[in-house]
Amino acid sequence: MDVKPPNPKYIPKPYEQMEHPGQRVQIDVKFVPDSCLAGGEKGKKSYQYTATDEYSRFRYLEAFEEHSTYSSA
Repeated sequence: MDVKPPNPKYIPKPYEQMEHPGQRVQIDVKFVPDSCLAGGEKGKKSYQYTATDEYSRFRYLEAFEEHSTYSSA
């Protein structure tokens, strides 16, 4: 009978504090359903892109009709 050794304890990496704005930006993309759009056309897809600067916590949101690398760039 083989005995598995215990898993090593998880040690989280320390969080790197940002030193200037724009050093690290988090980008999130969410699908926006038709029911959330005011006066929008039925069947039209929308995606909300949110970019958050980790240093200043400044947030920028914009909506696009497509989820693509072009929209992300």
